[in-house]
Amino acid sequence: TENKMKRIIAVILLGLMLLSSASAFAIVGQYEIVVNGKATRAMAVMDDGTLMVPMKAVCKALGYKITYKSSDKAYHIENGTNACDIAMDSSVYTVYAVNGMAGTTSPTDLGAEPQYIGKTLYVPVELFRVLLGNYDEAVTVSGSYILIREVSIGCANPNA
Repeated sequence: TENKMKRIIAVILLGLMLLSSASAFAIVGQYEIVVNGKATRAMAVMDDGTLMVPMKAVCKALGYKITYKSSDKAYHIENGTNACDIAMDSSVYTVYAVNGMAGTTSPTDLGAEPQYIGKTLYVPVELFRVLLGNYDEAVTVSGSYILIREVSIGCANPNA
């Protein structure tokens, strides 16, 4: 019947759309994402040479709150010290301090726009290096691990 044929065509078109959007990404299943020493169940993807991680999983593990600003079509992530507004159509990210804290990074092109794969939003892993103070050790790839960690910089005690 005509309704059955419309459904078949709709399913075929949906399948083609899913295949075309997923083909731009390569699942990098050999990397385990570890945040502050704790393994996550998240998988990394490669987008045209940029290593991408699931924003929600990593932000949650780091204690960042995520909100969506529908008027700007952007996500806002913040931990009380640092924040970033993530525009869906830009590969440029700017991290800034909140609550009177000093510090803002210049806009940095991280090589890829945020991308949805299914219902999961992926962002460049390098965003977390910037959020965590631009320290080399904040994000490292070692063997089959992507290690993301807050870096504490100790101060020498002048009275010691």
